[in-house]
Amino acid sequence: MKVLTKELEFKTKGNNDIINITDSVLSLVEKSGVSEGTATLFVVGSTAGLSTCEYEPALVSDIKKIFEKLVPRDVSYAHDDTWGDANGYAHLRATLFKAVSCCSYYEGAFNFRDMAADHFNRSAKFLGF
Repeated sequence: MKVLTKELEFKTKGNNDIINITDSVLSLVEKSGVSEGTATLFVVGSTAGLSTCEYEPALVSDIKKIFEKLVPRDVSYAHDDTWGDANGYAHLRATLFKAVSCCSYYEGAFNFRDMAADHFNRSAKFLGF
């Protein structure tokens, strides 16, 4: 079994910025020469997350709206009082996504359509496979 480890870094605008990382991950896997296997993605940081979904404007808008309803930005959270950094909402939103995502790769394609990186507060790095 061949194991490769690569690192990709993505910058976002923060505050609920959602970016599509599918092409970057797919390109890295294709350049590796691996024809089938599993890509394991890991996000470093506690205010970022991974999701697999269709990356289209209406869904991205819906995700942002639901986050604002579930975990409003303008509410004071205990984390804010503890650390004084006013980003408790970002930590809570990140818990609704995944820190790790495993995706099978077979015959030159992943088993999903789009992969989105949702980042709430700072830049995210995705590691693995």
